Amino acid sequence: MIAFGSIVSSQGPGSPNNKRQTLTAARAPARSARLLVPAPHRPPVGRFATASAGKIGMWVFLATDTMGFGGLLLAYAMLRVRATSWPDPATRFDRPLAAVLTFVLLFSGATISAAVVAARTGKTGAARVLLALTALAGLAFVAGQAVEFQALAQARHVGLTADHAAALFYVITGYHGLHVMVGVVVLVAVAIGMKPSAPGGALSLGGVVPAGGVSADGLATSGAVLPTDGVSAEGVTGRDAARSVGFVEVASLYWQFVDLVWIVIFTTLYLLPPVLHG
Repeated sequence: MIAFGSIVSSQGPGSPNNKRQTLTAARAPARSARLLVPAPHRPPVGRFATASAGKIGMWVFLATDTMGFGGLLLAYAMLRVRATSWPDPATRFDRPLAAVLTFVLLFSGATISAAVVAARTGKTGAARVLLALTALAGLAFVAGQAVEFQALAQARHVGLTADHAAALFYVITGYHGLHVMVGVVVLVAVAIGMKPSAPGGALSLGGVVPAGGVSADGLATSGAVLPTDGVSAEGVTGRDAARSVGFVEVASLYWQFVDLVWIVIFTTLYLLPPVLHG
Protein backbone atom coordinates (compact mmCIF):
# COMPACT_ATOMS: atom_id res chain seq x y z
CA MET A 1 0.00 0.00 0.00
CA ILE A 2 2.78 2.38 0.78
CA ALA A 3 4.42 1.63 -2.53
CA PHE A 4 1.12 2.03 -4.40
CA GLY A 5 0.42 5.35 -2.66
CA SER A 6 3.81 6.68 -3.52
CA ILE A 7 3.24 5.76 -7.16
CA VAL A 8 -0.14 7.51 -7.16
CA SER A 9 1.27 10.57 -5.49
CA SER A 10 4.09 10.72 -8.01
CA GLN A 11 1.49 10.79 -10.82
CA GLY A 12 -0.48 13.65 -9.23
CA PRO A 13 -1.36 16.95 -10.88
CA GLY A 14 1.86 18.60 -9.84
CA SER A 15 4.17 15.81 -10.88
CA PRO A 16 6.80 16.42 -13.57
CA ASN A 17 5.27 13.75 -15.82
CA ASN A 18 1.89 15.50 -15.84
CA LYS A 19 3.49 18.86 -16.58
CA ARG A 20 5.38 17.37 -19.49
CA GLN A 21 2.22 15.81 -20.89
CA THR A 22 0.32 19.11 -20.52
CA LEU A 23 3.03 21.03 -22.43
CA THR A 24 3.10 18.41 -25.16
CA ALA A 25 -0.69 18.58 -25.58
CA ALA A 26 -0.57 22.40 -25.71
CA ARG A 27 2.13 22.40 -28.36
CA ALA A 28 0.38 19.86 -30.61
CA PRO A 29 -2.16 22.33 -32.14
CA ALA A 30 0.58 24.89 -32.79
CA ARG A 31 2.72 22.24 -34.48
CA SER A 32 -0.25 21.16 -36.62
CA ALA A 33 -0.94 24.79 -37.53
CA ARG A 34 2.67 25.23 -38.63
CA LEU A 35 2.34 22.23 -40.89
CA LEU A 36 -0.62 23.88 -42.62
CA VAL A 37 1.23 27.15 -43.29
CA PRO A 38 2.84 27.09 -46.79
CA ALA A 39 6.60 27.37 -46.92
CA PRO A 40 7.95 30.81 -47.83
CA HIS A 41 8.66 31.32 -51.52
CA ARG A 42 12.30 31.00 -52.45
CA PRO A 43 13.47 32.46 -55.77
CA PRO A 44 14.76 29.90 -58.28
CA VAL A 45 18.48 29.35 -58.42
CA GLY A 46 20.35 28.86 -61.67
CA ARG A 47 21.24 30.50 -64.94
CA PHE A 48 17.62 31.27 -65.88
CA ALA A 49 16.65 32.52 -62.41
CA THR A 50 17.32 36.15 -63.38
CA ALA A 51 16.68 35.86 -67.13
CA SER A 52 14.21 38.38 -68.50
CA ALA A 53 11.29 37.52 -70.74
CA GLY A 54 13.19 39.10 -73.63
CA LYS A 55 16.20 36.84 -73.11
CA ILE A 56 14.11 33.72 -72.83
CA GLY A 57 12.14 34.69 -75.92
CA MET A 58 15.34 35.31 -77.86
CA TRP A 59 16.75 31.92 -76.84
CA VAL A 60 13.56 30.25 -78.07
CA PHE A 61 13.73 32.16 -81.36
CA LEU A 62 17.39 31.26 -81.86
CA ALA A 63 16.60 27.60 -81.21
CA THR A 64 14.00 27.63 -83.99
CA ASP A 65 16.27 29.67 -86.28
CA THR A 66 19.02 27.11 -85.79
CA MET A 67 16.68 24.55 -87.32
CA GLY A 68 16.28 26.76 -90.39
CA PHE A 69 20.01 27.10 -90.97
CA GLY A 70 20.50 23.44 -90.07
CA GLY A 71 17.96 22.36 -92.69
CA LEU A 72 19.69 24.38 -95.42
CA LEU A 73 23.14 23.08 -94.50
CA LEU A 74 21.80 19.53 -94.32
CA ALA A 75 20.35 19.86 -97.82
CA TYR A 76 23.71 21.19 -99.02
CA ALA A 77 25.55 18.24 -97.45
CA MET A 78 23.19 15.64 -98.91
CA LEU A 79 23.37 17.07 -102.43
CA ARG A 80 27.12 17.42 -102.25
CA VAL A 81 27.69 13.85 -101.08
CA ARG A 82 25.36 12.36 -103.70
CA ALA A 83 26.55 14.49 -106.61
CA THR A 84 28.88 12.89 -109.16
CA SER A 85 30.77 16.17 -109.44
CA TRP A 86 30.94 19.34 -107.39
CA PRO A 87 32.68 22.63 -108.21
CA ASP A 88 35.83 23.47 -106.31
CA PRO A 89 35.10 26.44 -104.00
CA ALA A 90 38.73 27.58 -104.31
CA THR A 91 38.26 28.31 -108.02
CA ARG A 92 34.63 29.42 -107.99
CA PHE A 93 34.39 31.73 -104.96
CA ASP A 94 36.47 34.70 -103.82
CA ARG A 95 38.04 33.22 -100.71
CA PRO A 96 40.16 36.28 -99.80
CA LEU A 97 37.10 38.52 -99.86
CA ALA A 98 35.12 36.01 -97.82
CA ALA A 99 37.96 35.84 -95.29
CA VAL A 100 37.95 39.63 -94.93
CA LEU A 101 34.18 39.63 -94.44
CA THR A 102 34.55 36.93 -91.80
CA PHE A 103 37.07 39.08 -89.94
CA VAL A 104 34.69 42.06 -90.13
CA LEU A 105 31.88 40.01 -88.64
CA LEU A 106 34.10 38.64 -85.87
CA PHE A 107 35.20 42.21 -85.10
CA SER A 108 31.54 43.17 -84.77
CA GLY A 109 31.09 40.37 -82.26
CA ALA A 110 33.78 41.96 -80.10
CA THR A 111 32.20 45.42 -80.33
CA ILE A 112 28.73 44.17 -79.37
CA SER A 113 30.21 42.39 -76.35
CA ALA A 114 31.93 45.62 -75.32
CA ALA A 115 28.62 47.47 -75.79
CA VAL A 116 26.95 45.14 -73.30
CA VAL A 117 29.68 45.78 -70.73
CA ALA A 118 29.43 49.54 -71.28
CA ALA A 119 25.64 49.49 -70.94
CA ARG A 120 25.76 47.45 -67.74
CA THR A 121 28.21 49.86 -66.15
CA GLY A 122 26.09 52.88 -67.03
CA LYS A 123 28.30 54.19 -69.87
CA THR A 124 25.47 54.96 -72.25
CA GLY A 125 27.53 57.09 -74.65
CA ALA A 126 30.18 54.41 -75.08
CA ALA A 127 27.50 51.76 -75.53
CA ARG A 128 25.88 53.78 -78.32
CA VAL A 129 29.20 54.23 -80.12
CA LEU A 130 29.95 50.52 -79.89
CA LEU A 131 26.49 49.62 -81.15
CA ALA A 132 27.00 52.01 -84.07
CA LEU A 133 30.36 50.36 -84.88
CA THR A 134 28.69 46.96 -84.80
CA ALA A 135 25.96 48.15 -87.16
CA LEU A 136 28.56 49.65 -89.54
CA ALA A 137 30.45 46.36 -89.55
CA GLY A 138 27.22 44.58 -90.43
CA LEU A 139 26.59 46.99 -93.31
CA ALA A 140 30.14 46.45 -94.55
CA PHE A 141 29.59 42.70 -94.44
CA VAL A 142 26.37 42.90 -96.46
CA ALA A 143 27.98 45.28 -98.97
CA GLY A 144 30.88 42.84 -99.40
CA GLN A 145 28.42 40.02 -100.00
CA ALA A 146 26.66 42.10 -102.67
CA VAL A 147 29.99 42.69 -104.41
CA GLU A 148 30.74 38.97 -104.32
CA PHE A 149 27.31 38.09 -105.71
CA GLN A 150 27.74 40.54 -108.57
CA ALA A 151 31.21 39.26 -109.45
CA LEU A 152 30.06 35.65 -109.27
CA ALA A 153 27.02 36.24 -111.51
CA GLN A 154 28.53 38.62 -114.05
CA ALA A 155 32.27 38.01 -114.18
CA ARG A 156 32.16 34.23 -113.64
CA HIS A 157 28.68 33.64 -115.10
CA VAL A 158 27.53 31.61 -112.11
CA GLY A 159 23.95 32.59 -111.45
CA LEU A 160 21.30 31.24 -109.14
CA THR A 161 20.26 28.53 -111.60
CA ALA A 162 23.74 27.49 -112.75
CA ASP A 163 23.79 24.28 -110.71
CA HIS A 164 22.85 22.91 -107.28
CA ALA A 165 26.01 24.26 -105.69
CA ALA A 166 25.31 27.80 -106.93
CA ALA A 167 21.66 27.68 -105.91
CA LEU A 168 22.46 26.57 -102.37
CA PHE A 169 25.28 29.08 -102.10
CA TYR A 170 23.00 32.00 -102.95
CA VAL A 171 20.16 30.77 -100.74
CA ILE A 172 22.30 30.05 -97.67
CA THR A 173 24.46 33.17 -97.81
CA GLY A 174 21.48 35.33 -98.77
CA TYR A 175 19.45 33.96 -95.87
CA HIS A 176 22.31 34.78 -93.53
CA GLY A 177 22.72 38.24 -95.06
CA LEU A 178 19.02 38.90 -94.38
CA HIS A 179 19.67 38.08 -90.72
CA VAL A 180 22.56 40.54 -90.69
CA MET A 181 20.38 43.31 -92.11
CA VAL A 182 17.68 42.64 -89.51
CA GLY A 183 20.37 42.81 -86.85
CA VAL A 184 21.62 46.15 -88.17
CA VAL A 185 18.12 47.62 -87.93
CA VAL A 186 17.73 46.29 -84.39
CA LEU A 187 21.12 47.68 -83.31
CA VAL A 188 20.31 51.13 -84.65
CA ALA A 189 16.91 51.11 -82.92
CA VAL A 190 18.45 50.01 -79.61
CA ALA A 191 21.20 52.63 -79.82
CA ILE A 192 18.69 55.42 -80.49
CA GLY A 193 16.32 54.28 -77.75
CA MET A 194 18.91 53.84 -74.99
CA LYS A 195 18.15 55.73 -71.78
CA PRO A 196 21.04 57.31 -69.83
CA SER A 197 21.73 56.20 -66.28
CA ALA A 198 23.19 58.04 -63.34
CA PRO A 199 26.99 58.46 -63.43
CA GLY A 200 28.81 55.51 -61.92
CA GLY A 201 25.65 53.44 -61.75
CA ALA A 202 25.50 49.77 -62.63
CA LEU A 203 22.39 48.33 -64.17
CA SER A 204 20.78 44.95 -64.41
CA LEU A 205 17.51 43.68 -65.81
CA GLY A 206 15.94 44.03 -62.38
CA GLY A 207 16.79 47.72 -62.13
CA VAL A 208 19.67 49.72 -60.70
CA VAL A 209 21.13 48.19 -57.56
CA PRO A 210 22.60 50.14 -54.62
CA ALA A 211 26.24 51.21 -54.62
CA GLY A 212 28.53 48.51 -53.33
CA GLY A 213 25.87 45.84 -53.86
CA VAL A 214 25.51 43.05 -56.37
CA SER A 215 22.88 42.99 -59.07
CA ALA A 216 20.76 40.00 -60.06
CA ASP A 217 23.25 39.06 -62.78
CA GLY A 218 26.20 39.19 -60.39
CA LEU A 219 27.46 42.63 -61.41
CA ALA A 220 29.08 44.54 -58.57
CA THR A 221 28.31 48.26 -58.36
CA SER A 222 30.19 51.28 -57.18
CA GLY A 223 29.62 55.01 -57.03
CA ALA A 224 26.32 56.88 -57.08
CA VAL A 225 23.44 55.00 -58.62
CA LEU A 226 19.88 55.76 -59.51
CA PRO A 227 17.38 53.75 -57.41
CA THR A 228 15.04 51.48 -59.31
CA ASP A 229 12.05 53.72 -58.66
CA GLY A 230 14.03 56.98 -58.74
CA VAL A 231 14.26 59.59 -61.47
CA SER A 232 17.45 61.06 -62.88
CA ALA A 233 18.06 64.67 -63.81
CA GLU A 234 17.05 63.83 -67.38
CA GLY A 235 13.73 62.43 -66.17
CA VAL A 236 14.75 58.81 -66.79
CA THR A 237 13.69 56.25 -64.22
CA GLY A 238 15.94 53.45 -63.09
CA ARG A 239 13.59 50.91 -64.63
CA ASP A 240 13.82 52.67 -68.01
CA ALA A 241 17.61 52.59 -67.90
CA ALA A 242 17.62 48.93 -66.87
CA ARG A 243 15.23 48.11 -69.69
CA SER A 244 17.66 49.69 -72.15
CA VAL A 245 20.39 47.39 -70.85
CA GLY A 246 18.07 44.45 -71.39
CA PHE A 247 17.56 45.47 -75.03
CA VAL A 248 21.32 45.63 -75.57
CA GLU A 249 21.77 42.18 -74.05
CA VAL A 250 19.03 40.64 -76.19
CA ALA A 251 20.45 42.28 -79.34
CA SER A 252 23.87 40.91 -78.41
CA LEU A 253 22.49 37.37 -78.19
CA TYR A 254 21.06 37.67 -81.69
CA TRP A 255 24.23 39.17 -83.16
CA GLN A 256 26.54 36.60 -81.59
CA PHE A 257 24.32 33.89 -83.06
CA VAL A 258 24.65 35.46 -86.51
CA ASP A 259 28.45 35.49 -86.08
CA LEU A 260 28.55 31.85 -85.02
CA VAL A 261 26.36 30.72 -87.91
CA TRP A 262 28.59 32.52 -90.40
CA ILE A 263 31.66 30.63 -89.17
CA VAL A 264 29.86 27.36 -89.94
CA ILE A 265 28.72 28.67 -93.34
CA PHE A 266 32.18 29.97 -94.26
CA THR A 267 33.79 26.65 -93.35
CA THR A 268 31.19 24.59 -95.22
CA LEU A 269 30.85 26.62 -98.41
CA TYR A 270 34.31 28.10 -98.87
CA LEU A 271 36.84 25.79 -97.24
CA LEU A 272 35.69 22.18 -97.72
CA PRO A 273 37.45 20.61 -100.72
CA PRO A 274 35.33 19.01 -103.46
CA VAL A 275 34.44 15.35 -103.12
CA LEU A 276 35.71 13.26 -106.03
CA HIS A 277 33.72 10.13 -106.84
CA GLY A 278 35.12 7.46 -108.83
